[in-house]
Amino acid sequence: MKKIELYEILIKIIGIYFLLSTIGILKEILSASLMLFSKESLVYEDSSSIYKMIIQIGGLNFLFQSTASSLIIWKAKSIANKIARNSDSEENLSINLDKQIILQIAIMIAAFLMFFWTIPDFFLNLKNYATLIINEMPTKEFDTSVIILSAFKIVIAVFSITYSQKLSSFLSKKQV
Repeated sequence: MKKIELYEILIKIIGIYFLLSTIGILKEILSASLMLFSKESLVYEDSSSIYKMIIQIGGLNFLFQSTASSLIIWKAKSIANKIARNSDSEENLSINLDKQIILQIAIMIAAFLMFFWTIPDFFLNLKNYATLIINEMPTKEFDTSVIILSAFKIVIAVFSITYSQKLSSFLSKKQV
């Protein structure tokens, strides 16, 4: 088995995991839909607009996540080719994997997970913050700090994916 084939397998596993996690989003959409058409929500006009917003955001999140996960699964080979070095398609993996290779794979998996988990939260928090600004409602320091933290996590994930080989090389060195 070549190193690039292992990358492809791991990328497909991540895609399948994300595809399965869309079930939770469908649950949120379904429960908000049920609440929207319940008798209690008809009494309070404000609650129906909240449920409609939850359904819309959940629908967009579902579309994004299911599309992204499908692309990850079906385009795993091209993704693996883009993130792998040229030598990875020639290098055979033995049963004894090098510590650096294992660390590089683990860094890439963790970075991809952090990236795909943070993107929906970032856009949701950004939308909520923009809504507060447009409606001239007071914003709290918490609102901006959540957006900044999400952006920081995205940057760290992209950095980790880009420099996974160098990071794994640094982490695999023996320390005295």
